[in-house]
Amino acid sequence: MSKQTTNTSEHHQHRIFLSDSLSWYTHTRLGGVLRDSAEAAAASSALASTGSTSSDFVTLTREVEWLQRDVVIFGKKVPQPRLIQYMADDVRLAYRYSGCDLVPVKFHPIVLQAKEQAETLAGVPRGYFNSCLLNRYRDGKDSNGWHADDEPLYGRDPIIASVSYGAARDFDIKRKADGPPEKARLRLCDGDVLIMGGAMQRNYLHCIPKRANSKVDGERINLTFRRILKPM
Repeated sequence: MSKQTTNTSEHHQHRIFLSDSLSWYTHTRLGGVLRDSAEAAAASSALASTGSTSSDFVTLTREVEWLQRDVVIFGKKVPQPRLIQYMADDVRLAYRYSGCDLVPVKFHPIVLQAKEQAETLAGVPRGYFNSCLLNRYRDGKDSNGWHADDEPLYGRDPIIASVSYGAARDFDIKRKADGPPEKARLRLCDGDVLIMGGAMQRNYLHCIPKRANSKVDGERINLTFRRILKPM
């Protein structure tokens, strides 16, 4: 991996390029502060580091209608190991994955505010992200398996922005089977913003692995912002 500094909007973003030289991510805080490994380690033991993210987390747990949906894995229908909700600009921006059909609800005000901050950090125009998949990990048993956000409705090489609230969780990255072995692990903490771009979804997979509850300090909420180009 290599690190490259680029100037996007008014923020200096440190893009981490993976070995294919086409895939990159940035790891920052709400407000645009660069996140490094030492900061992430410190934040993992002090989760509610800012009042805004702490209060926003509580509000989201209470006011979002969280759902547990069934998904189809290897032809078998199983309960998804986390709670979800789906929000978008337009009810026509439906989303389907793993046999699960999602019809969007309107953006919650906190989600809309986070979307605008994520757009600034990603260096894209206001209103660029038009949909958001929300994930709620209740404990270490809740997880998200290896996958890529490479559905055709996002177009080729989408920009994906992820905002984290609550407990810190590992975020693993690995090269798809047709490439050389390569793995990376990030620690996503309360208030962290991860932006993935370039060929990241085309060439790499990512996941939130299961963890012993003793190693996870409570619940985590993740807002994953995307731009749908080709509605279903």
